[in-house]
Amino acid sequence: MKINSPALVLYFLASVFAVAGIVFGSEFLVLLAKPVIAPAIFFHYLQIKKARVNWLFFIAVLSSFIADMIVVFQMPEGDIPIAFFNIVMYLIFSYFVIKDMEDERAIGRKVFYFILVFLGCFGVLAVVLNLMTGLDAQRFNLFVFYGAVLSFLSAIIGFNHINTHNIRTFYALIMGICFVVSDVFFAIYNFYLQMDIFILLNVTAQFASYFYMVKYFTSQPVSH
Repeated sequence: MKINSPALVLYFLASVFAVAGIVFGSEFLVLLAKPVIAPAIFFHYLQIKKARVNWLFFIAVLSSFIADMIVVFQMPEGDIPIAFFNIVMYLIFSYFVIKDMEDERAIGRKVFYFILVFLGCFGVLAVVLNLMTGLDAQRFNLFVFYGAVLSFLSAIIGFNHINTHNIRTFYALIMGICFVVSDVFFAIYNFYLQMDIFILLNVTAQFASYFYMVKYFTSQPVSH
């Protein structure tokens, strides 16, 4: 892959340094690099976009960035706002992947695939929720809703890729996989077992998701 965007170079370097900071236990390196990642990838989007700025995309990236900063600065009771901002991001992407769906006849013929992917994702959610012991009712209900939104988004993404094999649905598929992997290992690390490999998988998938967000949005113009 040819990298000719300074913002993209900055994104990759910040991601590498953030991961290195986690591996070597350097909070300074994480604090220095992690806040750069989302702004860098958004500036890359601005450099390569073929249409006017999509403000919903901006809100999605901003929501993810805010959630990430809550993690970085270890805000007390931060799991609730983190979940809220990620839900905002997932709802925005749900809107766009629904718009990518084919006509109603194709939906009717292959709705079984949507149900299958949704049940699979919700099964993963059930397993993860069982690991998240000690949650009060408010948090439990919030995380159930969070998981339902992510499962719905993942199911639509999987459905679209099964129905229409093109570069846009492929990028959406990789983006969705990154979302699921990042969230699953975030939950496992924070609520079940704090092993370094889990947090590394979490942040690596999260950083990669930013890249594929941009690839998805720029793979073809989105008109509004």
